[in-house]
Amino acid sequence: MKLNIGANIRRLRREANLTQEELGRELDVSPQAISRWENGSAYPDIEFLPTLAKYFGMTVDRLMGYDADGDNAYAMDLLREFVEEGRRETPDVERVIAIIREMRRDHLSHFDGGFWWAARDFYRLPGVLPELRKTAEAILTKSTDKLLREAVIYHMSVYEDDEHIGAFMDAHAAIFDLMYQSLYRRRYRLRDEKEQAEVFRQLYFREVIDDLLRYAFLRGDRELSAEEHLRVNTLQLGLLNRLCGAEAPAEHIISGDGVVGEWSAARVWLGILRAGHLASTGDTEGAFAALEDTLSLLEKIVQHVETVGAEVQIRCGWLDKAQYRVSLPDFYHDGRRRLGEGWEIGPCAIGAPTCDVHGMLTSDEESLRWLEPIRNDPRYRTYVERVEAILWNGESQDTSQCAVGGANA
Repeated sequence: MKLNIGANIRRLRREANLTQEELGRELDVSPQAISRWENGSAYPDIEFLPTLAKYFGMTVDRLMGYDADGDNAYAMDLLREFVEEGRRETPDVERVIAIIREMRRDHLSHFDGGFWWAARDFYRLPGVLPELRKTAEAILTKSTDKLLREAVIYHMSVYEDDEHIGAFMDAHAAIFDLMYQSLYRRRYRLRDEKEQAEVFRQLYFREVIDDLLRYAFLRGDRELSAEEHLRVNTLQLGLLNRLCGAEAPAEHIISGDGVVGEWSAARVWLGILRAGHLASTGDTEGAFAALEDTLSLLEKIVQHVETVGAEVQIRCGWLDKAQYRVSLPDFYHDGRRRLGEGWEIGPCAIGAPTCDVHGMLTSDEESLRWLEPIRNDPRYRTYVERVEAILWNGESQDTSQCAVGGANA
């Protein structure tokens, strides 16, 4: 029988993304020796075969290419026995551990998704979780099978204990774009740990709402007219008012019921965009009414920060585990002050994007030219000055680069 050891070594090395030099360093042999093994001009010393087989996580027979069909059949028998143990009223823990160890030693590539799904019946049993942890690390270290690695992360994010879960998630949750928060939410739900599950449910809920407040998320690749932009804006502001329980008349759709609460910076941002969309549709008076409502809200926010503090009460009943802060960050390098906000839900703190109110009103960027139809109206300059007074306490700033009211100074 022809030995396949050279071809197997080459295949296993490439699957592990190793060069001949790197594998040589791992095994303490020369890269020339690796090359001779792979091209069939020489074979590893018989006494070295167990070391080589152990490194690749398989038996010597399998490394040499003997009886691959029989090896696969035996591994499948072990998997079936593992699953059957899970169906017993009282599983044989020692046998379960023995199966995991044997498969990890001789059949690492056979730990498919079915195995990890079946492990839900065992991970709480004494001594099983450490074996699953060792197996997971072996696969995540050696395997190049994307689906297998995803299955390991997906299931171990549930099975791992509280002592080790943080390090596991930090090390592996970003692999293949698996969502950190989503894995945590699933973990606590399946473990029936309701309080922690609720924290991550609220975190996910907040992210969904934030997505709905992004124009790009709603419009996709479509180009929208000014009228369509306005409808999207109305939907977004209406959503915030409903979530906060605000009975907002049409003329105060931006500020809602006037109470400073969550999504404050988002409301101001959406309010300026609304003014631009109204201006672009030819509704000049509607645009100035939107600016008035927006700046009235901005004034209330600043007053709240100065008299009460940064933290505001969460009004949305679905976010009762959250804390919300609104702030006025110090001057940026361009001489502007932003309106900022931040969320904290359970163990997670999230810094939300800041809103550069003055920059939105004065920028000549293409994306902010919706306000162009009203910039030459004398009233527009008064609103810009009002923002400067609100955010800068009346201090004059260098606005020489800003095109406002048809002037560059």
